[in-house]
This record gives sequence, C-alpha cells and structure tokens, in this order.
Amino acid sequence: MGHPVATRPLRPLDLAALGVLLALLAGLHAAQRGAMVDDAFIVLRYAHQLLTGEGWVFNPGDRFNASTSPLNTLVVTLIGGALGDLELAARISFAAAHAGTVAIAFALFRPRGVATASVAGLLVTLQPLLLRAVGLETALLQLSALGSVAAHVRRRPRTTGVLLGLTCLCRADGALLALLLAAHHSWRRRRDGARRAALDLVPMAAAGAAVLVPWALYASVAFDSLLPSTLAAKQAQMAGGVWPAERGYAPGIALSFGVLDARGVGLQPWHWCTLLLGGAVVAVVRRRAHPGVALVAAWAAAQAVAYTALGVPFYYWYYAPLHLALALGAATCFDALWHANAAPNRFMRTGATAAVLGLAWVVAPSPRPHPPHRYPHYHAAAAWLRQNAPAGSTVACAEIGVIGYRAPGLRVLDMFGLVSPAGVARVRCGDTAWWLEAAPDYIVLHAPPWQHFERPALATPAFADRYQERPAGIPGARIFARTAPAAPHDG
Repeated sequence: MGHPVATRPLRPLDLAALGVLLALLAGLHAAQRGAMVDDAFIVLRYAHQLLTGEGWVFNPGDRFNASTSPLNTLVVTLIGGALGDLELAARISFAAAHAGTVAIAFALFRPRGVATASVAGLLVTLQPLLLRAVGLETALLQLSALGSVAAHVRRRPRTTGVLLGLTCLCRADGALLALLLAAHHSWRRRRDGARRAALDLVPMAAAGAAVLVPWALYASVAFDSLLPSTLAAKQAQMAGGVWPAERGYAPGIALSFGVLDARGVGLQPWHWCTLLLGGAVVAVVRRRAHPGVALVAAWAAAQAVAYTALGVPFYYWYYAPLHLALALGAATCFDALWHANAAPNRFMRTGATAAVLGLAWVVAPSPRPHPPHRYPHYHAAAAWLRQNAPAGSTVACAEIGVIGYRAPGLRVLDMFGLVSPAGVARVRCGDTAWWLEAAPDYIVLHAPPWQHFERPALATPAFADRYQERPAGIPGARIFARTAPAAPHDG
C-alpha cells in the first residue's frame, strides 16, 4: 500500500457505465419514496426546529443533543430550507450521498478497467441495507468515509483531513477511521522516521480540525458534551434487558446480512460472512491493486469491535461499514478472477460475470409499489394529535420520529430515553414504566402493546386511574388522554 494510485481520465465508455449505474440508483430511490425509517423523522424534527428559530432542540428548552449526526441534520436543514420540504430534502440528500459513494467506488476501481469498476459501482448501488435507512446519515457516512480512503490512497492529506472531519461530524465513531488512516500513513512512511511521518500528518490533522472545531465549540457551550445523548440511551436499553442478548450488536451482524437475500433463495449469514472475509483477504493479498478496499475492511472490523464493546443493540444502519466492505470485497474477488491470467481467459471472465449477475439478482429489491408512508399508524396518530391536543401538551410514545415531526406543537416524552435523558438511568435499571411518572397529557401505544415500555405501564393502577382511551380509530395504534390531574410527585 505504499504507492499512490494512478488516475486515468474517464473515457466515453466509463461515463456511459457510470451513467447507467446512477440511473439504476435513481430508479431504486424513486421506488423507495415512502420508506423513511422513524428515526429519520427525528432529524426532520431537529431541522424544523432550526428553521423555525427554536434552535438545536427536539423539545424547546432542551440542553442536550439527541441528533446522532450533526452533519446529516445540517445538510437536511439547508436543503429543506431551500426547497421548503424537509422530507424531500432528506430523500434527495440521501440519494445524492449514495450516488457519490457509487462514483467514488467506480473511480477507485477504474485503474483495473471499466468492467471491474462497473461491478464495484453495481454492488455499492445494490445495498439493501441502505434502502432500509433512507433519511438517516448512513449514506453520508459511506460517502465521507470512502472519500477519505480514496483521498488517502491518492496522497492528498488536506482533502483526507476535510473528509475525515466530515466523517466524524456524520458519526462520532468516524474517529476510528481517522486513527486507522493516521496509523496507515505512519506505516507507509516508516522508512522516513517517526518524526517525519508525524510532521506529514499535520496538514491532514489541521484540515480535519478546521471542520470539527466549530461544532465542538458549539456543542461544548450548548450541550456541555461533544457526544450525542443517544449513546447512553442505547446502552441502557441493552443493560436494562429491554432487548434480549440475541438483539445485541454482535449477533445482529447475522440479522443485517439477512436483508441481503432479497429474493429468498435461502442464503445464510455464514455465506455472506465467507464472502466478506474472502474479499478482505483478497484485498490484503492484492493490496497494491486495491489499497482502499483493505482499509475499508479494516475500518469495518474496528467499528464492529467497538460497537460490540460498547454494548449497543441491533439497528440496521449500524452495519453500513460492514456492508460497504462486503460490496467492495466482492468486487475485488471479481477483479481477481477477471485478471487471473496474463492473457484474458474467456472461461474465467464468463464465470466471474455470471457470479456477479447472480449476486446482483439475489440482493436487488423486487420492484413493488410502496405505500405513501412506512408507518401509516404513526402518521395517523400525529394527525389526530394535531387536531385534538392543545399546543404545548406532552405526548409519550416509544417511536418519536413521525409523531414528533408531524405534531411539532407538542412536547415529546420518549419512553426509550433518546430525547428524554432523565429516563436513561431508570431504563438501565430495567424500569420501563418510568415515563408514566411524568404524567404525560397523551400516550400513544401500539396495538397490540409492545412488551417493553408499554405493557408494564398498562398494568399499573395509575394508568387505569388517570388515563382513558380516545376513539381515534387508528389500526395499529391506541391513543390515551389523561383524565386526572398529575399526582404531587409526578413530573
């Protein structure tokens, strides 16, 4: 990995191949119009608060940051302010970031020929996990991280530093990639001595600091913390037994690979793990041809180890680095077969092409119409609350994104503690009915109620004494209103 990667000007064939890939990507995102996850609406609530002058808060008066990705929140706010439509802005920014990742993957593999570059771009395009995380920072994370790696292997320290700074703004664990690239730089400059290698890191570090310092200063003053409050809430969920052990991060790797079998052909997680490890091994062996792939695989492995050690639960978007490494590793395996001999081997190339087309068919989502919204019961509940709940009322719910964004005049009490840090310690101790003590004006429950947070509260005498169900008529959701005043010890 000690030599800079040669770059070649794009030829008409390259532009045509990249154009086809981007058209395919646009079609996939157009088909996922209503697929935004509930957590994405948390970002929209923050963006709405910023645009309306409330500041960086989920509820007015907050002194903490529950937006995991400052970069994604800022991007959505800026685009949404220009377009006047925050949902559209979230979808556009997500699709654009995905497209940028495809373009960088194509460029990284372009020195190996248009066939290998097209395969890399295709597999990065067809990431089912990304299409399950529309509106979140997942695509931006892949874009900034892969861009950092591409700039690093091309020996552009200032560009690398800027992109690493953006990666850390996207998710705080981007610091792992920064440490990895700094270590790799020191390794490839080891013959120049430790002092010279350290001095060479100064431009990269300065560029990264220029991106990060403004946010760090703001977060220190506004929130008294550089990290979002969500990490402690997620750790508390696992520690308090909200999720079983099999829903932890490490077991969740297999669950995340399950989304890759979009056609239901019966591929097991170990098949994907084998491909991931095989791609990483091939990338290391052929590191002169694919220096960036080995670094992405190392970053994915480091992130997996860190998340396992942190004890966080399973969420699909946590596995974006692993899935990017899988796509690039599979492309590396294709390249090894395509260039297996000095002279082109028709048999090997036919087999490699058939394998890639088969893999693409397995992971590609089936074209099917999507409903206008992924969570129609949340949208219906938010509409009912807008019409019936007085402004400033407090609503408690387990999924806060859609309801918080669609009913902006209400304060939201988060049963999980993501935007209600006061409940994190209680959740960590296994008290999942803690939120009932705050005496919210309204409560939105699932029908049937979720085992944690909802059923324990329903079983308490206080709930039956103080709350009455409203005839909202929403399939999948029930709304309760407080009919008795809060007890003296309540919130």
